[in-house]
Amino acid sequence: MRRSRVFLVLIALAAALLSWHPAHAQKITGTITGTVTDSSGAAVSGATVTITNTATNKVQAVTTDPQGGYTVAELPESTYTVEIKATGFQDYITKGAVVHVATTTNVNAQMQLGSVSQSVTVQANAIQVQTDSAALGAVVDSTQVKELPLNGRNFVELTQLQPGVSAANNFVNTGKGLNGGVDMSINGNPTTNNLFLVDGVNNNDVGSNRTILIYPSNEAIAEFKMLLNSYGPEYGQASGGIISIVTRSGSNQFHGSAFYNGRNDALDSYTFFSAPNAGKGLPLNGKDKERRNDWGYSIGGPIKRDKLFGFFSEEWNHEIKGRQVSQCVPTSAELAGDFSTLGCNQANFPDFSKVPANMLAGPHTLTAVDPSTATMLKMLPLPTTQNGALNSNGQNWSSSLPTGLFWREENARGDYDLNAKNHIMGRYTQDTWSNPAFNAGYWGDTVYPALNSNWAQPSKSITAHWTSTITNSLVNDAAFNYSNNRIQITAGGTNPGLLAQVSSAIPTLYPESLKHSAEGVPSVNFGSYGGTTSLQAPWQNQLDIYTFRDDLSWIKGQHSYKFGAFLGFNGKNEDVNSSTGERPTIGAVATGAGGTETNDALANLELTGNTFNISETSTNIRAQLRWRDYEFYAGDTWKMSQHLTLSYGARYSLLLQPYQPNDQITSFQPSLYDPTKPASDACNGLWVAPGTDPCGAANKQFGTNFSSGTPGPNRSLIKNGYHNIAPRVGVIWDPFGTSKTVIRAGGGQFYQRERVSRYTLVANAPFALTTNNYARTLGGATPSSLSGTASPSGGEDPNSNLPNSWQWNFTIEQAIGPNTTFQAGYVGNRGLHLTDSYDVNSIAPQNWLTATFANSGADTNNLRPYPAGGNNGTLTYWTHNGGSNYNAFQAVVKSRIGNSLTWGAAYTWSHTLADVIVDDSGGGIGQQSRTYYTNSRLDYGSSDVNRPNMFVANATYYLPKLQGANLLERSTLGGWETTGIITAQNGNNFTIYQGAHEANLVAGASSQLNQNGALVETGFTSPLRPLQTGQSCVTGRNSNQVANAGAFTLVGYALGTLPTNMEPRGFCGGPNFNNTDFSVRKNWTVKEKVNIQFNFDFFNLFNHPNFSPATQNPIQAINCGAVAGTDPSTGHSLYNACSPTNNIVSAQDLTPGFGTSTSLLGTPARQIQYGLHFNF
Repeated sequence: MRRSRVFLVLIALAAALLSWHPAHAQKITGTITGTVTDSSGAAVSGATVTITNTATNKVQAVTTDPQGGYTVAELPESTYTVEIKATGFQDYITKGAVVHVATTTNVNAQMQLGSVSQSVTVQANAIQVQTDSAALGAVVDSTQVKELPLNGRNFVELTQLQPGVSAANNFVNTGKGLNGGVDMSINGNPTTNNLFLVDGVNNNDVGSNRTILIYPSNEAIAEFKMLLNSYGPEYGQASGGIISIVTRSGSNQFHGSAFYNGRNDALDSYTFFSAPNAGKGLPLNGKDKERRNDWGYSIGGPIKRDKLFGFFSEEWNHEIKGRQVSQCVPTSAELAGDFSTLGCNQANFPDFSKVPANMLAGPHTLTAVDPSTATMLKMLPLPTTQNGALNSNGQNWSSSLPTGLFWREENARGDYDLNAKNHIMGRYTQDTWSNPAFNAGYWGDTVYPALNSNWAQPSKSITAHWTSTITNSLVNDAAFNYSNNRIQITAGGTNPGLLAQVSSAIPTLYPESLKHSAEGVPSVNFGSYGGTTSLQAPWQNQLDIYTFRDDLSWIKGQHSYKFGAFLGFNGKNEDVNSSTGERPTIGAVATGAGGTETNDALANLELTGNTFNISETSTNIRAQLRWRDYEFYAGDTWKMSQHLTLSYGARYSLLLQPYQPNDQITSFQPSLYDPTKPASDACNGLWVAPGTDPCGAANKQFGTNFSSGTPGPNRSLIKNGYHNIAPRVGVIWDPFGTSKTVIRAGGGQFYQRERVSRYTLVANAPFALTTNNYARTLGGATPSSLSGTASPSGGEDPNSNLPNSWQWNFTIEQAIGPNTTFQAGYVGNRGLHLTDSYDVNSIAPQNWLTATFANSGADTNNLRPYPAGGNNGTLTYWTHNGGSNYNAFQAVVKSRIGNSLTWGAAYTWSHTLADVIVDDSGGGIGQQSRTYYTNSRLDYGSSDVNRPNMFVANATYYLPKLQGANLLERSTLGGWETTGIITAQNGNNFTIYQGAHEANLVAGASSQLNQNGALVETGFTSPLRPLQTGQSCVTGRNSNQVANAGAFTLVGYALGTLPTNMEPRGFCGGPNFNNTDFSVRKNWTVKEKVNIQFNFDFFNLFNHPNFSPATQNPIQAINCGAVAGTDPSTGHSLYNACSPTNNIVSAQDLTPGFGTSTSLLGTPARQIQYGLHFNF
């Protein structure tokens, strides 16, 4: 009841704010402020300040207060002229005052005595010291967006120009759509805790928070602001950084562009790994195919001068890339049932001794192939090698089929000044990205071309703003925003109709009425023939984000108040598994039900009428998540004196947990588990949505005998937090009152709207049942009735803690001359309640030794606390118990020298520590999950985004235009321009993991280690970390040898225990990352305001290989105890098998080649892009 009252009060408050027309919470506007004094420094009150937008001629006027101050808020990004008039003084005019997004521009004036007919005109400083806020952030302006070399014309690369920004290894600065990825940590925060905005519209795909919805064209971006630390209460939804993009608008002058950029692998260099292929006569001389063409145009201008303005842009990116794939596939003879010649990777002929004679055409040949199998085998290609030969990979089929990546964007924006006090803005942007079959290999999709998947992702971003100047001191902005995406995967390839044929040839066990997709391919093991035939198609995902954002700015004396509200109504529908996930899984031959085993997987399948143990899940669950956000904030910037400014405020966040409209969700809770109930009871320990009985419904439908489950706290099965109040504060001290030296300190708390990737809980028991080992032929009929089993796959901690961070900084900024600033300071961040997951069904420590030597998976699972757990006994449990720490020294310099050189540089010296993986966008348990969930200190160490030293610099230099030279000299030697980005940083930390495998055993001995090969079996199958020797992981680093094998050992390891001196998390520093992108451009002026630019862009100019971390096991085999003999043929020492009583590792064999990197990060080799731009 109490919470209901609180909620009603909040809704009433929101209604009140909306009725007062506040505006959006995520700022896309800026502010001009200043102080007017006379020549003695005394305040000039009552002066008239007129601010004119030079692009649209819109005029706003205010008067100075008794202290001579003035502020004009909610100004669109543009260039302004500020004119100040006061009786008895000369007019003071400042031209070129640039207003940036979410930034305050200072325009101070010192008035001189004189008549109104006299005036003083000055040029505003382009680069200023920040005097009104303690937030850390930076603007990436239009010059940087247009002129810096950007591979693939992707603005995402520009996010790396700021201090404290550490790209994860899967960060993608070239791709768009599903081929992109904005995985970067800002000041130590998780890579999924950032928020991208376009004109205030949420641009995150909130399923993972690692991809974004639209990629605004460079032609459409006016600028963007990166907020990095301690920003104000008007910003929410993120505990990391905020990237706020503002699009271009039209003006009173027509402006436009048309452009083309191209790339061709003929101009690219060899990578470190492809260089040995040069001159060997391979296709493209051993390079990967690369053909890229980008083109587009933009136009903006007045529809009605001084009143109505429009802007439109359109861009296309077409890229064809080569994708190298290689597998073992059956020969044409084998596809016809003839196994008389051994195929790829086959050591023995099939055993046809039990096959009836009438089904054999020869000792190794079948008379016919099972028709269902024959249909399915159409998915496989024929060998590309001749006469049974194998390629260098030991396989007989390889392909370099091209994959096409296509992207198109339309962007339209309109701005309308209703009158002097009201402005309306609307924008519509649509991206269309596709990767038709043969695709680039997403999410484990098949590599074979016959039946492949078409991938597509259309996305939209729509906004409408109304800005109203109620009085000269009261400005209101209101916005409605909508963004979405659709991920659509359909059947493609050279024979897309094969999907229907395979679906018909191998019927499902459960009726088609239960299936989410009408078609799908089965999961099949072809034995020695590798490569999956699993097909992601058909599959779909829909995301819809509706938000109302409101903000009110009120200038009262020395106070700049701001109030606002944010309302979000969002939904995401997504298939939990691929279509293969609900189709038959063909297991072993059912010899007990008439099946014939030939000891060859392909021959088993081809044997007509053979019987198999088939398993199947009844349905592919479709997540239908809905969630609501309600946020309110208030803040004030108080200019206490000429020297001291205080900013303070708070934001209240009610971020409700997602729920399913159909209440199809359950959550395993260990406290509810009843060990007296049978292991077959899939609802034992489950929370269900209140008022529902899904377990009873399953009993009626499938004849199971599940208990009814326990009603949870609400439809989300997670408690909501109603007390999330985030304070923000900043102190800004201008010791000399000159706005040239400023000392700032700021801090605050920031709550995260968590990604909703945990939709897998909707696939928990009992919504999908599984039948295991049902004996049937491949083409057999669907049973008339079928029951099945189920088990929970996981749960979530019901507490209401939201991921959040405490951020703080202490910085000093100094102006050096008119257009250069230097900033240095300390930056800190503490991550609290970070998202974490672990196996709550882990084996207790007292059973680790027994489990490490268990005979089978069943024996291991019997040692778990909850034997009913699914997924091989694991139960994924989501919590908010993670934590991180970040401490850094950061320095930034920004400079503009006349109109010829603009440059900036940033340096960061930092350390990030965490006990969770902060670059995990997928979720779920994996190799890097908790070592043991009750002791988080086991996993506290250098984070996987930790880069101790990071330096980045960028510059744009315009060479002289030679205006006084003759036409020939001016055309050939004048108008040149160079731009570049230099990056030099340490590699991110990584961890070496190690399994346990025995070798060199005495005759007759066999390994007693369980099937997981774990050093200590906790119930989860991932290997653990080896011991340290005292050597550094980076000792002897050379070329692609990036990790030192001598740093690790297993000698002395007590199997089945956790040693105290095992390698800490993040022990190894990754290989350094160094890259230079450089551009040479030639500009020709056709006539005033019309020019043509030709560009050559060089990405990875020096062709420097940036190696990825090494992840192999350093030790390939171990032995325990004393030497028990000698191998007479090799002289190797032999040992008895490791066992519970012989568990101390005494010898080891190192893995040959350990520590070598096999892949590259960033731009793998020098790439050259050429282009032509026409601008007017």
